[in-house]
Amino acid sequence: MGDGLSRRALTPDEARSLLDVAPQHRRIVYMLALYAGLRRNEIASLTWGDCSTRDGVAWLRLPATVAKNAKVSDHRIPDFLAYALLEYRRSHCSETSVVIREGVPRVPTLRGDLSRAGILFEDEKSQRVDLHALRHTYITWLAQTGVMLRELQALARHSDIRTTSRYLHPSQDRTHEAIDKLPRLSGEGPVTPRDTSDGHKGPQLVPSCHNQSKRSRETENT
Repeated sequence: MGDGLSRRALTPDEARSLLDVAPQHRRIVYMLALYAGLRRNEIASLTWGDCSTRDGVAWLRLPATVAKNAKVSDHRIPDFLAYALLEYRRSHCSETSVVIREGVPRVPTLRGDLSRAGILFEDEKSQRVDLHALRHTYITWLAQTGVMLRELQALARHSDIRTTSRYLHPSQDRTHEAIDKLPRLSGEGPVTPRDTSDGHKGPQLVPSCHNQSKRSRETENT
């Protein structure tokens, strides 16, 4: 995160489009970043011996030699990622074989996949979507499920919780929902959901010019 680059999280629709256009080996790379939060070197170093199933739950183990915090860590992964890994694995692969035998794609290759998916590599705010942005996406999506910041820190494998907070990219829709869910402590305003069919977002806090002029004239005449 200390490279000075500004990144953004993908929306679920964008991520789905990226996975749809990528060939199998790159799709696995993108899924390992999106659904396990792995960094580039962690993906490149992952072996089949680091993948396991215990009590019906799929796990990835990151050795201390490749983890940024230099600690061994086990990570629960979604079942669909485990199935994708099984489908990708060849029968002759040994436990010491690296998972991504074709190598982790570099920026030009990722940019090509993004272009085919209709996703800008860099937006008007100079926020880019590189491989590390998929890790940002993983952490942001977890936060949107309601995971507490301390739990996010553990899942992201950050030594400093302030680092975790810098990975979070708030969704405007989510922030609007959060504001609407604040407890009502008084009786002002309508109690029914906002009607946005006319294009307005709730009550107008600033009076229209017409109303302002009308009130000004009434004041002058009193």
